Amino acid sequence: MSFVDLTTLPADALLARSADGDQRAFAEFHRRYATRVLGLARRVVRDAAIAEEVAQDVFHELWVKAADYRRADGDPIGWVLTRTRSRAIDHVRSEEAWRRRLVDAGIAAYERDADVVEDAALAAETRRVVEAALGILSEAQRETLRLKYSDLSFTEVAERQGIPVGTAKTRVRNALAQLRSHAPASLVA
Repeated sequence: MSFVDLTTLPADALLARSADGDQRAFAEFHRRYATRVLGLARRVVRDAAIAEEVAQDVFHELWVKAADYRRADGDPIGWVLTRTRSRAIDHVRSEEAWRRRLVDAGIAAYERDADVVEDAALAAETRRVVEAALGILSEAQRETLRLKYSDLSFTEVAERQGIPVGTAKTRVRNALAQLRSHAPASLVA
């Protein structure tokens, strides 16, 4: 095999040799154009580390798909830079979509957190108002209401308290009337 001076070969010949698996030809192509590919990637993505990833991806793709290049595609470096620009733009779009998803998730989490805090505050205030309102009732009325609102029937409430069913109903009715007359409208509504 004769030694070929790769530095004298045009870019399309280097790509053709690379497509045939010539690593030296690909290394020469990389040496010639890596700076331009990296520079374009940096201008698009505006981050040196990400630009290096994009450039590496482009050169990996070129190694794998060097046979895809056709002279009809234009100048080899134009073809490579078009691939670089496309890959960099794809990366930027992907990054923007990822950030939007993070922002949307953050806003949703913030709104959920705000709702939880608001609900807890409202529940605490309601509990405070209800406890204050219950303070105006007699102990018998409070106990009758507690039993009735723990899903017991009037008969079961009366049996537990050892009182007639009619008395249990009267206590609940009178207790609710007292609460309505003393509780804030927002609580009764």
